[in-house]
Amino acid sequence: MKTCETCGRFRPDSQGDCDCASIDRTLPPGTGDRFPIFTLISLFTAIGVEVAILFLKTYQPRGFDFSPLLVYPLATAGGAASIYSGWFAHLRGEAWGGKIAVLAIAVWVASLCALR
Repeated sequence: MKTCETCGRFRPDSQGDCDCASIDRTLPPGTGDRFPIFTLISLFTAIGVEVAILFLKTYQPRGFDFSPLLVYPLATAGGAASIYSGWFAHLRGEAWGGKIAVLAIAVWVASLCALR
């Protein structure tokens, strides 16, 4: 029986390398050296659409409420941009990419329901 220098486990003499040497030592998702561009796109889209929703839903000119004409198409376009950027961030392995997109859409829906 031989002892592995890396993990300290015993292996038979007939085995050349330890089982720990065959493990793929790749980095887990989200810890790579790529710049998280799609996560940032998703984050800035989330912030921009939320600011626009809050502004348009709280600003009420006299006589006419134009906010549904602007808020719902804006939220739909922002949701599509956030979903696609979150999906690409998830595919690239960026940390929190898809989660930021989902959380942003949940905050938009909550804001739209609360400011009805």
